[in-house]
Order: sequence, then C-alpha cells, then structure tokens
Amino acid sequence: MRDRPGSERTSPSEFRALVAAARSHLRSGDHQTALTISNRLLDEFEESPETLLLAGEVHFSRGNFVRAEKLAIRCSENFPHDFSGPVLRCRALLALGRIGEARDLALNLSTQSISEEAHFEILVTVLSGCLEPQAAYALCRKSIELDRYNPAAHRRLALACRLIGRLDEALEAAEIAIRFNAHDYEMLGLRSVLRRATGDNNHLAELEALLASGCRTALGATRVCYALAKECEELGLHERAFEYLQTGANYKRSTLRFEIDSELQTLQFIQEYHTASAFHEEMAGFDSNEPIFIVGLPRTGSTLIERILSSHSAVHAAGELLHLNAAMMQEVRKLGPLVDHADLVRKSIKADPAAIGRNYIERTRPFTGHTPHFIDKRTQNYLSLGVIHRALPKAGIVHVRRAPMDTCFAIYKFLFNDAYPWSYDLDEIAQYYVAYRRLMDHWRAVLPGRIIDVTYEDVVTNLEGETRRLLDRLGLDWQPECLNFHESEAATMTGSAVQVRQPVYSSSVGRWRDYERQLQKVAETLTSAGIDPYNP
Repeated sequence: MRDRPGSERTSPSEFRALVAAARSHLRSGDHQTALTISNRLLDEFEESPETLLLAGEVHFSRGNFVRAEKLAIRCSENFPHDFSGPVLRCRALLALGRIGEARDLALNLSTQSISEEAHFEILVTVLSGCLEPQAAYALCRKSIELDRYNPAAHRRLALACRLIGRLDEALEAAEIAIRFNAHDYEMLGLRSVLRRATGDNNHLAELEALLASGCRTALGATRVCYALAKECEELGLHERAFEYLQTGANYKRSTLRFEIDSELQTLQFIQEYHTASAFHEEMAGFDSNEPIFIVGLPRTGSTLIERILSSHSAVHAAGELLHLNAAMMQEVRKLGPLVDHADLVRKSIKADPAAIGRNYIERTRPFTGHTPHFIDKRTQNYLSLGVIHRALPKAGIVHVRRAPMDTCFAIYKFLFNDAYPWSYDLDEIAQYYVAYRRLMDHWRAVLPGRIIDVTYEDVVTNLEGETRRLLDRLGLDWQPECLNFHESEAATMTGSAVQVRQPVYSSSVGRWRDYERQLQKVAETLTSAGIDPYNP
C-alpha cells in the first residue's frame, strides 16, 4: 500500500465502499467514473487482488483488452490462488481474438475446482465461443451438481445442450429455468423452438397471459411474440401467427438505430469498385486451398450444406469465423485512416492480397489444420467475395440460395441476435434482397466460374445428386457419410441447431404461401426489380 500525498490512507471500510461504487458505475455504463476510482485504488493498493481485478474489469469494459489482460496476468502472478485473475484473462484473450490461448486456458480452468457463479458463467461463455461445446456442457453439469436450485445454471445447460443436440435435456433445463423465473424470455423462446406445438402440448395460454400482463423489456416482448408466432403456425393458426410475428418484429425494430439506405449504399459501393479490371492486376494471393467459404443470406440452407460437407473426412466445420474481416482490416489500416464505407471498399482492393490470405489462415489455426479443408460459414462473406478471390484464389466458394419468397419470409420470422438489422421490416427485407441479388449477379459477371451455386430446393429433392455435384466441384471424393449428416454429433452454433439433427425434409419449401396476402408487397417489390419471386 502506498500513501497518497497530502491525504489520509483509505480505510478498509472506505476501500470496500469505493470498490462497490466503481462496480455500480460499471453496471450503469459510467465507465469514466469507474476508471477514476479504479486508478485511485490501483495507485494506493497496487498489490491488492481486488484492485487489480477491478482495474482489469474497468479496462475490459472500455474496450482496452490489452490492458485488461496485463492486469489479469499481474493478479495471477501475485495471487496464484485467486481464480478470478485467469478467468478475467480468458475474457480478454477471447476479445483480442487470441482464440487458441483463450480456449486452452479455459479448458485448463474448467478441470479445476470452481465455486463462484460468475466463473461458471464466464468459462461456459468462453468455451462455447471457442467451439468447445462438450467442455462447456460438462462445466454446466458441474455447476448444477453444486447447486441444482440455481436458475442460471439450468439456463446455461439448456443453451449448451441445444448446441450439441441434446434436445430433450435442453428442453428439461429450459423448463426448470422458467419455473424459477417466468420472465426468462430467452428460455421461453428456446422452449418453443425445441419442440413442435400440438393441440395437446403448447404454451399459447401461458405466453399470451404473460404478454397481456406486460413484459419487462421490449426484447422480452419480442421473444414472447416470436414464440407465439411459431406455436400458432404449427397449430395452423396462420392469421394469429402473423399478427404476433409482426408485433414482435416491430418491437425489435423499434430498439435498433439503423438506416436501410446506408446499408444498400455499401452494397452499391462494392459493385462500383470491384470491377472486372480490378481483378486483372498482377497481385498474387496466398497459396492455400484449405478454406471453403459458404456464403449467402441467412435462413437459406447454409447450415445444411455445412453439415453435409463437414461429414466428409477431409473437411472440418470451423464455424462462423470473423477472421477474414480482421485480416483484411489489418492490411487496410496500413493504407491510412478510413474515411467512410466507400473508402474501406477502395482500400480493400489496394491492400496486399497475399498478406490478407496468409493472415486469415494463421488466425484460423486454433481450429484448423488437422484436415485438408475447413469451412468458414460466415454467410455475410458474400459481401467480400472480391477480397476472398484475390487473397485466396484457390479457396472454395459455395453460394447457397433459396426461392426469394421463402428466403424473405424465413428471414422475417427468425429472431436474430445482433446481426441483420434489416430483417424486422418486410419492406426493408425486400429492398435488401434486391440489392443482394444484384451483387451476386455482379460477382458472377466479374468472377466467372468462381462461385459454386447450390439451391436449397434442389438439395432437399435430390440430396445425393446435389451432394455429388458439390463434392466434385470442390475436388473432393465421394463419401456416402455426407448423406447421413444428421447423425453427426458435431455442435452447431447457428439458429438451425434443431433442424440439422433431422434428416433432410422439404416441408419448409413454399411455407410463405400460408401468408400470401400479408407478403404481397414483398412479391411486388421483387417483381418490379426483375426478380421472379417464386423461383431461385
């Protein structure tokens, strides 16, 4: 402890009050006041674990993950028996994109004696984020063994079980969490997703009563409405389903600060700058045929294609990786500060493609390298096909598409987390779809033969034929295991985690027709743009 010049030392009671005040400011979002307090305490109590951890948490909340990790390391070195230091370091490593280090540390910590609720919560989150769902599941079970009356433990278990296909166990855990907290909106939504509603087994009365009594947040009301829409649809109550869906989407859209025109302008910039001549420059990319990019709009069958391909012994599903964008931005920033989105697109063309490709492959290494190929299923990468082609000219590019009306409606009826802010308004969905189609047409024109198009409807009606065609285009030998994708125990992190545990089915084809009247304007927008609304 160091004396503060001209002042009295902080008393133990004052110390505790200041720590509590700093944490309160953190929770309220007042990071600057929390930083001021933590700096004062760090100056006076440099060797205190509470002070080091508080300072680390403050810097983490401010986005200074490098400083947060350094403070976590100091805490771990000075107080090796304090579990909070390495747990904080796990969070910082994950935020810094050092996935392999975060995973290894979290796996090590998960085998040790854990007792604090916050540590369980963080480690399960880190392990899930590092694609170690089995380890996350084991930690969830350990948490429940310690305290089976802890609702947070049951909700963690429900989410972990969903990822690894233990759907009955997930449903049971979600039900328990809801019994503890009738306003656990995430669990209410998950419960409806996990089991098909029937006349004898549904939650309409419970959910409608909750909605009528008032949900505590707009997002909570959104989740309840989406759950009601799903169950009503499964019960054949289509008018009622759409009303709830529209109400839920309106709730969600009201919470977003988003301008569709800005989004559409970005897609236009990409077309304007990625001309055919831009690909004729002699700038060799990185020589690797490992990656297979699956791209397209959400809810078009990309997870199905990922499961089919990853059932091949030469292919590993690495998940929805953020590494391409990180690798690109690292090189783009070398060309100077970014002015706007147009400037980003311009600089992405001028950036060193080989460096982007090499950086991308290196960043994926915590999950890749043990099979000849890996899948990156970040579907938004369709925006970056020009970058992919230049940086990794031997990479596979698989574009998954689906009939426009089914695509638009499937997007509208799915509650995403933070992605796709245009997905909660039918007019915006239709506008975005038009822009997406134009961009894909552009890519095919400037990158002839480079993109492998796969149509969802063709796959569900001719699974073997389309699988053989896809494997052949990717240079992979035929393996019948690809047809048994639903038997794979591999985790899936997407919204299709329940569907991919089933054999291929065609019941979702043409689902939009139950809402033809409500979707009429979408069809008109597509038609006026020269797009057949009904055929891929």
